[in-house]
Order: sequence, then structure tokens, then C-alpha cells
Amino acid sequence: MPSGGEKVIGPSIQEIAKTYKDKKGDIPTFLKGNAEPIVDPSQFAVMQTNFAITKEMSDEELKAIEAYIYSNLK
Repeated sequence: MPSGGEKVIGPSIQEIAKTYKDKKGDIPTFLKGNAEPIVDPSQFAVMQTNFAITKEMSDEELKAIEAYIYSNLK
């Protein structure tokens, strides 16, 4: 639980990592806007606002995001 009472939107990084690992999802493909949401489909509309940024990223940048997310697995 975050301190200071700030509002958290969406799943945690750990939840994202676990879901993608368990379901063999492809994070870079999702961030390019080419895959269905598998973690929290109810938050998909909110997430889509980020696609304007992530669609412009290189494959290397997207792989780095994926590696960071998976580094949070316990």
C-alpha cells in the first residue's frame, strides 16, 4: 500500500510480470498496440493513452521495459 494516500491506478509491476509470465504474453507487442490486454482489461482504455508514447519506442526500448518488468518478479 502506498504511503501518503496517493491513488493507485492499475495493477502492480509484480502483477503484470506474473501475469505475462504465466500466460506467456508479449509485453513489447502489447505496448505497440498489437495485443489484447491480459492483466486488467478494465484498465485498457486508460492504458491506451500511453500507446502514443510506446508505439514510437524502438524494439530495444520496449525490450528494456519488458526486462525491467520481469526483474520485479519475486
